[in-house]
Amino acid sequence: MNLIKSKQSIKHSSSSFKCISNTHRSERDQFLITSSKSIFIFSPLNGSNLQQYSTAEITKEIDFQLDSAITYQSQSKMSVDPYFKEARFSPHLNSMNVSLIAASTNNLNLHIFLQPPLSSPTFQPNWVNQQSIQLKIYNHLKSTEFDNDDDDDCDEYQYKEQSFVIRESEIKEYQHRQRDLLDILCLDWSPRFKLVTNKNNNKNNNDNDNDNIEQTQKSNVTLLALGGKRILTLWKMNLEAHYSEPLENTIEHFATHKLGKGWCQHLRWKPTLSAGALPIIATATSRGEVTLYNIDHDTTMTPIATVCEADDSPVTLLEWSPPNESGESLLIIGKGIALQIYNPIKRSLTNYLINNTDNVSSVIFANANQFYCSSLDATIQRYTVSDRFWKTMDTTKDITIETINLPLEANDRAPDNYYFCLPSPNNLFLIVGENAQGIQKMYSVRRDFVNVNIYYNSDFENYQLGLIHKYNTNKNQLYRIWDTLAYQRYLTEDQLVEIIDTTIAELDRLQNKKNNQLADYYHFYKLFIYTYHIMKEQCPNKIIEQWNILCKLFISKVEMIYIVNVLSTFLTNMDHSMISKDEEISLLLMCDWLLEINSDNVISDKEKQISIAKQVYKKLEQSVPDPKRLPPREKCIFCQHNVPNKPLLSTVECVNGCPLARCQRTKLLLNTHQLFHCQMCRVKSLIFHKEAYLFDKEAQDDKSSTFKQFKAIEASPDIKGKASSCLYCGCTYTRRYPFE
Repeated sequence: MNLIKSKQSIKHSSSSFKCISNTHRSERDQFLITSSKSIFIFSPLNGSNLQQYSTAEITKEIDFQLDSAITYQSQSKMSVDPYFKEARFSPHLNSMNVSLIAASTNNLNLHIFLQPPLSSPTFQPNWVNQQSIQLKIYNHLKSTEFDNDDDDDCDEYQYKEQSFVIRESEIKEYQHRQRDLLDILCLDWSPRFKLVTNKNNNKNNNDNDNDNIEQTQKSNVTLLALGGKRILTLWKMNLEAHYSEPLENTIEHFATHKLGKGWCQHLRWKPTLSAGALPIIATATSRGEVTLYNIDHDTTMTPIATVCEADDSPVTLLEWSPPNESGESLLIIGKGIALQIYNPIKRSLTNYLINNTDNVSSVIFANANQFYCSSLDATIQRYTVSDRFWKTMDTTKDITIETINLPLEANDRAPDNYYFCLPSPNNLFLIVGENAQGIQKMYSVRRDFVNVNIYYNSDFENYQLGLIHKYNTNKNQLYRIWDTLAYQRYLTEDQLVEIIDTTIAELDRLQNKKNNQLADYYHFYKLFIYTYHIMKEQCPNKIIEQWNILCKLFISKVEMIYIVNVLSTFLTNMDHSMISKDEEISLLLMCDWLLEINSDNVISDKEKQISIAKQVYKKLEQSVPDPKRLPPREKCIFCQHNVPNKPLLSTVECVNGCPLARCQRTKLLLNTHQLFHCQMCRVKSLIFHKEAYLFDKEAQDDKSSTFKQFKAIEASPDIKGKASSCLYCGCTYTRRYPFE
């Protein structure tokens, strides 16, 4: 693996890494990295680069009014400043298309952050801290657990760096217990699953069975597991709640479980479920015991396997692999410098794997058969598991271990340790957390700071060979191959020309294939448009006229498919009375677009498109216009005079010459500065009401003049259930300006 260090790096001098296993990958392949004072998210921001787009600093803490003297003292002095322990993404909330982030701190606080939308690098929006959820959890523990003294055998184990524990004698046991209950050591969200609940409706007080009607409800939920020194609690969140519903109303207590001796030091949910199955969670205690539990519909946790017996050797990490083709996952268990691998299907645990001299700091999977292991002795190793290993569990023959050597620049000093090594989905990038050493002065101790560096793979040949297949396979989920797109920024001029030629050749092959429809290959138009803009940005003098012509042609074809999908959605699912005046004008402009483009060009399915447009005109009670003399449908936002109806143009002028621009998705004139931008194609779009609801007070008014509802567009296959992204190149939209 030949790596080159990118010029991109993130240095955060006011923070340091306090914990291991401090990274997480979301459902949309965003990377969450936890340091002591901040939470970073790295994302394929605009499809063209790796960007840090938001940071959550530790915000105002909630004072639970516990006695300040209740504390653990240790021989080693620890900072009294609050710091993050761990943070994890939730599954996507269905109606919001965003995730929540749960983060615990060392001062008994649990933060539930509402993830901000994507923004440009120059603007970092504040994360919304849902303190109401935190208070809900606190009040539940206060009412159910604070006075419960049936577990006085609680373990007083402390972390490795603390030599011994001293408890102040004047503090009563129940006061220690209350603090222990609020101290969250680990957390994780379960994968989404269908929860079945039964409710009995009693018509009267008689005992007649016929008077009891049992109702079965199924809801799409996730469970937030919080592991602590005394108990493990599960909190159920409804993923189907409407986006206007307060988040604290979507979460409720599900179950409380006592693990016995030892603190719940690590926990991880198995990442996938078979059809109809319930989630499985792996827990690790401070005594070294690792157990798998099954969660039942009736809230009970049933142990299904003891992976490791208690041996007083603390578990330092747990991590599940992504599922293989059979839907199976492996569990990685870290104990200091050693790793073990557990196969839950075979109920088999390997011997210790020891390939480093200091503690393992992270294990992160690139795919089901490959993971990267970083350690505090400044080594990174890549473990590749063969298909045979899933059956044999033979670590000597069926696992290959490769040491990854990161390149150093001339003035760089080799780091003393690595905190994590995050591979991108297709192994094209490594995002590595390193210690950036401070300056050692007289009478002061050197401090280690956060330094996140990005390295990319220089193997262009393999990249080119796999590009077409990966893009075709993930055409509806481009976020899964964002690194394949971002990688083009690191290509040379000649390499970009090869990618353009390869894409054109594939399009020619598919277009000439018998019985192929436009929908079978139009996604490659987007790949060409994307690569064209990369070439135009990096080598503008090398653009040839043929590419300019093809780019315009492909944009019109992509737009044609989008408009036909929107109009068909309206015809199939909606009535005229269901839409607003703005949406009516938007639909008419789309119909005008189809008429105009079909009058000037030879289109293969011209009759079908014109037929759809005529049906929409009729449904909206409008006459079919002459495509050469389209009627004006909008007024200038500056002078209120008519604007000529030229829907094929993204920029227009009114009769007085005022410069105007159109929305990419609605065709309406842009009348606000609060817009989505595609940084690749340089187009703009209005922000829909649903997209803005969580981040702007004005949007919470259904009559907002800035953020409108477009039901037919939002229900169309190009928009529904997908991230807000450019129609032409597939890059995620960004925002240039914050919401007021």
